Amino acid sequence: MNKQLKFQHLESKLCLMIWISSICYAIYQYTTKSHLFFLNYADPYNDFEVGWNILNNKRKDKSDFEWESIGFIICNVYPFLLIYIFTSEFLRSQNFSAKNFQYFQVLFTCASTIYLLGYKILVIIFIQLILFSIVFLWKNKALTWLCSLTCLTLITFYKNLNSTETFLKFFALNHYEAYLNILVLCWLNLKCTSFSVSCEVNMTFLDYISYCFYFPTFITGPFISYNDFKMIYKMKEYGSLDVRLRQFLKNTFRWVLWYQFGNICLHFIYINATSFQSDFVRNLDLWSLCGYGYILGQFFHIKYVVLYGLSTSLASFENINVPSLPRCIGRIHLYSDMWKYFDPGLYNFLKSCIFIPLQNLIKYKFISSFVCFAFVYFWHGTEQYVLIWATLNYVGVSLEALFYSFYKKWIRNVSIFEKIDSRNSRRLKNILAAPLLALSAISNFYFFAGSIFSQIVLLMILYCCCEISTEFRDTNAHTM
Repeated sequence: MNKQLKFQHLESKLCLMIWISSICYAIYQYTTKSHLFFLNYADPYNDFEVGWNILNNKRKDKSDFEWESIGFIICNVYPFLLIYIFTSEFLRSQNFSAKNFQYFQVLFTCASTIYLLGYKILVIIFIQLILFSIVFLWKNKALTWLCSLTCLTLITFYKNLNSTETFLKFFALNHYEAYLNILVLCWLNLKCTSFSVSCEVNMTFLDYISYCFYFPTFITGPFISYNDFKMIYKMKEYGSLDVRLRQFLKNTFRWVLWYQFGNICLHFIYINATSFQSDFVRNLDLWSLCGYGYILGQFFHIKYVVLYGLSTSLASFENINVPSLPRCIGRIHLYSDMWKYFDPGLYNFLKSCIFIPLQNLIKYKFISSFVCFAFVYFWHGTEQYVLIWATLNYVGVSLEALFYSFYKKWIRNVSIFEKIDSRNSRRLKNILAAPLLALSAISNFYFFAGSIFSQIVLLMILYCCCEISTEFRDTNAHTM
């Protein structure tokens, strides 16, 4: 190994040490201050509950509705998923035809929905399905998108009614079941839209409804295209049961481990309860704020690893090409990579159904990207915080594209820069990426920072993150 290569490895190790040390210190600063704040907290909003006995009944943060909903899904929905997979595997062993298997998928999902949410909710689900079915007959993409946006508008109004006591009483739902209802409608919208936009001549209504009613991804997602889904019917291409079962158990163990890790962390790090204490957050120093923002992002990542964990494990067990689980945010420094690797299923939908078709029409990437983010805003809900989040992400992706274009056109081709080697070119890219990484972290980061010196130190640390993220990115590229 030559001296230059040794230095490169040393530099990467140094950046890794700085990045990890900075994260640990920031988390320590945040947890220390948050523990002091919540030490004598009266808990007027019931944000905490008595924790596990093994942890000396230390109180646990339970203020995140999504995390509590995941617990509800594990206890109430996942048993049905296991029943489904055992039954479907038995039917395959009996050489069930693909058509009969499709009927089973639809009937099982309908029966499970009636048991979990009630027949009235199943009727509402079928309303969206039938609307798309009518549009599907015309095979017109413009009508499909009109139907999709109309359904999303109705879902938005429906979501506002969803939390009222009158609604819950009429449909005999609790708040968790009402949340599942919205999840089903939103995921169904993506599948209906994708199927209608990319439909082939030989596709039937049974293909359509069995795809939309595939139970493992019916409630929790992620989005899987029909071309990937239809591999489930190619029985001859299945691997041996022993190999598939080992992989399924391995994948299941991973998401269960992350779920329990998240629960343990909530006994010690009150990240969700902090979100409701705006005065406390406003008074945090830079390091504590960084720690808070980093943990918030990591907990968000864990939620989606758990949420997608079992559904993708089951779908993979059934020979479906599933999107990979969300990649850790600590090893992503580019906006484009965050969208590409955090939720690959949603990214594939946006790319295949919106971005590429628009590119073929108008040739302007910024307009295509804008339409993608507008749809993301509409699909996630039209609340103000979603609008701000989607807007900042669009700005970040656009700035990244502009920086990269500027780098290729003006920097890389300048005579003085043509002489630099690949390593120095990588350093230059990471220097340019560090401010963008800051933008992608916490939107009001600098409002709380206070001093220019702190900002310079922060950018140096973020440069180290860019270096480590790039190293992982290059490693993955070489191993694929």
